Amino acid sequence: MSAGRRKAKGIPLWIHGWFALDAVLALTPPLHWVVTGDARVLGVPAAIFYFVVVALVICASLVAAYSTEVAEGSFEQ
Repeated sequence: MSAGRRKAKGIPLWIHGWFALDAVLALTPPLHWVVTGDARVLGVPAAIFYFVVVALVICASLVAAYSTEVAEGSFEQ
């Protein structure tokens, strides 16, 4: 069984890894943008772009975890 398929308490390890990445992304915003001045990404201020991307990644991880649980039948009665 590969490391990506092993489970810890019924949750695949890749979900744990994704949530760990979410925590790192959410808790360590790029403070160098504040120090260096106005940075833009795709025409949007970098800070706004960062928070939108982080929100999308966190939402995607929740959807992936839910989908995994549904596929395993965890919500069936």
